[in-house]
Amino acid sequence: MTNPIEESVLPKVDKLYVINLESRPDRRREMLSELSRIGLDAQSPLVTFFAAVKPDAAGTFPSIGARGCFLSHLGVLRQARDAGHQIILILEDDAAITPDCLTQVASVMNELVTTEWSLAYLGHRIDAARMPGPDLARTGHWRELPSDVGIETTHAMLIHQQALTPLIDYFERMMSRPAGHPDGGPMHVDGAYSWFRRDHPERLTVITPRQYVVQRASRSDIASPSWKDSLPFLGLLRRLKNRISR
Repeated sequence: MTNPIEESVLPKVDKLYVINLESRPDRRREMLSELSRIGLDAQSPLVTFFAAVKPDAAGTFPSIGARGCFLSHLGVLRQARDAGHQIILILEDDAAITPDCLTQVASVMNELVTTEWSLAYLGHRIDAARMPGPDLARTGHWRELPSDVGIETTHAMLIHQQALTPLIDYFERMMSRPAGHPDGGPMHVDGAYSWFRRDHPERLTVITPRQYVVQRASRSDIASPSWKDSLPFLGLLRRLKNRISR
């Protein structure tokens, strides 16, 4: 059987970036397993494992992990801009592809290319009360997200070339300001994307009505680890629960 992602998504994406810390080979292995489900591996020309930034200090960011995630996304955006990519897909290394994605993604991506958009989320966490309804659908599989509605996650997002340079400029200005600045200072990267969208309502953001890429249960590199992360069997139980639920 022909893989629908190979047929429809990959020809429309210039590069798939996987953000992965070198200190997390466990996540790299898990991501390679996810990529194998769509016929890709570490040697695939489409795939780039981007070495996530791990700063020595938080600086003016909320934490070392928040700063590293922000700088990692900024690094991907710069690399994509310099390479002249038209459409990129960013996956963080805790992303997990759902069965719905495998069966629906062909239609999802075919509709996306007919829409003028800047950011598109295949996975997201939004306040249910603010989730846009069918009346805001640009197409059958995508919903336009109002610019003032924030998205808490960045584990699976498509970015169009038209947004790369504006995003880079916006993020660089954020880093130059003190924390808590009214125009936006150093913050978690999901917040940075949401601030950008709020300040640039002309740049359309679309989301899928449900998540086609979710996050695996895994120890966070952004938040401080809890005592539970030191118990290997609990980590195993989390992974098994996630596999069963998919």
